[in-house]
Amino acid sequence: MGRLGLRTVIGIAVCALASRAAGALPQVDHAALARDLLARDGLTSEDREPTDYLAYIRERSLTASLGAFHVSISRAALEEKRAARDFRDACVSLVEVQERWLAWTGTDAELDPAQDDLETLRSWVSKWNLRTLRKASAEGHSLASALLGVNAEMGAVLERLGAKSGESGGNPVKVVLAPSRGEFVGLCSLAGLSRPSLRSHLWVKGIEKWTWFFVEDVRFVAFEYATQSASTGDYSRGNRIDSRNPTGLRQHISQLAVNEMLRIRYGDDVPAAFVSGIAMNLVIDLFGEVNTRIEGDLRGRMTQAREMFIPGGNPTGGVLPKISAESRWRVDQGKFHFVRVLRQVQKAGGKRKRGVDKVRTFLLQSDNGKLAYALRAPVLGPSAVATVTPPAWAEADRLEFIRAYKSAFLHWLREHGTDDDGDAQAAFARLLSALEEAGGEVSFEKTVEAIYGVPLSEAELGEACLEGRFLRWLSKQRG
Repeated sequence: MGRLGLRTVIGIAVCALASRAAGALPQVDHAALARDLLARDGLTSEDREPTDYLAYIRERSLTASLGAFHVSISRAALEEKRAARDFRDACVSLVEVQERWLAWTGTDAELDPAQDDLETLRSWVSKWNLRTLRKASAEGHSLASALLGVNAEMGAVLERLGAKSGESGGNPVKVVLAPSRGEFVGLCSLAGLSRPSLRSHLWVKGIEKWTWFFVEDVRFVAFEYATQSASTGDYSRGNRIDSRNPTGLRQHISQLAVNEMLRIRYGDDVPAAFVSGIAMNLVIDLFGEVNTRIEGDLRGRMTQAREMFIPGGNPTGGVLPKISAESRWRVDQGKFHFVRVLRQVQKAGGKRKRGVDKVRTFLLQSDNGKLAYALRAPVLGPSAVATVTPPAWAEADRLEFIRAYKSAFLHWLREHGTDDDGDAQAAFARLLSALEEAGGEVSFEKTVEAIYGVPLSEAELGEACLEGRFLRWLSKQRG
């Protein structure tokens, strides 16, 4: 199966806020769910069912071109004031995160107008009139620029940003937002109705719990988690992703979109965990935290296979059970790049070891805290692939540990990864550029070593590798 096939298969089933009712799940009638969506769109006859799925999505949507991102939402959904505001807020965040990314890459504002262009774009988007957005369905516009109007200056900005996005790895990231659970499940079901070849991937048990899925290069993102009612066959109701956190939805959308932007930019030659760690830290940079249910202990998502930056779990992948109560890893919601909780777990592991093992050992635990497992670094690089996989009862804690570890390490690398902290951000910017320029001709590990003068990691974890330096720095932080 090719890349697009695999990417279509993977819909993350985030069940963190939705409990499963006792008993077997009812049989899902995917065709009926798809036709319910079409009926809400005004198509009630089977002979009017769309055969070109993505063309139909474009026809029913209002799309905003925002540099690296093209963000779409159903024009009918925009009739609701809250959906219109959410769409505008999400678009603002996706412009802001591009500004942060340019700053991280060390782009010279005097030589590259993109930073000024993004600032102009953000100002324009933040002033979108909600009443005008809510008229999108009546007006029939498919482009936000046509609905909201742009002057010559703004038109030139959009053109330049679009061209720059094309220079940086291809087409913009395409994101379709689904404000309600009913629309999201309907869109997923409609993909299978329009494309029978996708039914084995999308017409499956569990889609009622997903929060995103792919069709080709388009990512569909839900605004709501499933509720307990989904277990009884009612897919129309959901819990807002931001119900417990005012910026939770924008964090969710931003992390998914940025992760895809970086995947397109770097391709398969840069480890996925490095890419997702960068996306996490950009979200922290923008919102001050990363309180999302995209990675870690999700209890219902598919685990990833091992890879070279940070190893995954079960080498063949698998499915985890339902999530338990909020864990220690989520207490600070990533506000400090997880440094505090990592130090606590390192300190607990160090009490069982001597010498260098005191800084390279982390104490994982079972859900109830009664069982403990000492996980020993390295966690990064080729040496980590050979490490022993923890017992199954520690797997949930290990997933949260990995999520925290990559965020903290990349934070350290950007802020303290060189002998002089004042040079660290510039070195990190050079790394980001070098990885893009390498284009697969130079390995990830060799590119890292070329920038920093030492390897990413090694079995001994001394001062002669980045991970060893990180562990010693971590041991001096407050837990």
